[in-house]
Amino acid sequence: MNIIGGNNWIVNIGEMKNYTAISMPKYGEGSSSTAVTYDVDHWKRITLLPVDRSNLKLELVKQNLPPRQSSNPKTAIVEIQFLNPLGQAWRDVPLALIAYELNQSFYF
Repeated sequence: MNIIGGNNWIVNIGEMKNYTAISMPKYGEGSSSTAVTYDVDHWKRITLLPVDRSNLKLELVKQNLPPRQSSNPKTAIVEIQFLNPLGQAWRDVPLALIAYELNQSFYF
């Protein structure tokens, strides 16, 4: 793609709107290349607007699964590791997974 004139450009790729921005000097030229995976479903998911939680009354659901618990059609197992820059586990960090469709907050 050749861009002539203009300093700031927004790149749309099919349904993936505002994929990236390009800034160029007023007078000059440059080149760049990138690889893009055209995954519209993923793009829509990562660009969702945050949910306004100010009026939500989420049901709090404590998670305390026994060791070696396996998933089934009604449960899912999610493993999250909080590591500091040295690769050590963070301690005492509150964590919750929110399921807006269920109006629930699963906390640990």
